[in-house]
Amino acid sequence: MKKKLLVPVLLFTLLMLTACSNKKTINLELKPQRTDGKITIVVKSNLPKDTMASLTMINKEDGYVAQDSFKIDGKETSSNVFSNQGEALAPGTYDLTLVIPVTEAQPESVMEELGENFKNIESEYLIELDEYKYLEKSITFTID
Repeated sequence: MKKKLLVPVLLFTLLMLTACSNKKTINLELKPQRTDGKITIVVKSNLPKDTMASLTMINKEDGYVAQDSFKIDGKETSSNVFSNQGEALAPGTYDLTLVIPVTEAQPESVMEELGENFKNIESEYLIELDEYKYLEKSITFTID
């Protein structure tokens, strides 16, 4: 009798442990959009609304560096316009990096969903630095 009960109990325990350890997988996609030589970055993600983010864009050929900080406002968010003091950007290769800072820097609603130190998520973009974690995605694109 005890052996018959042991198998269902073990299966139930295994099922509960698996269900409790499910983590949300975070996806990030960066798409530069060019208008009149200026660039806007469209960020597609499944991050919670109001997640704080920053973008850094660098052209090593001419020394261009610009940053933008913003909140994720849904599945698709656009950055502010990147330009050269209001003018078109120079042709060349640009490195673009999106950073989602540590959860302690996020609004409470975001921290609750992502978990302290991103404990509720998994992602290929999750970076660990000492005891802190953050999300980072980089791409390179060319302006002709």
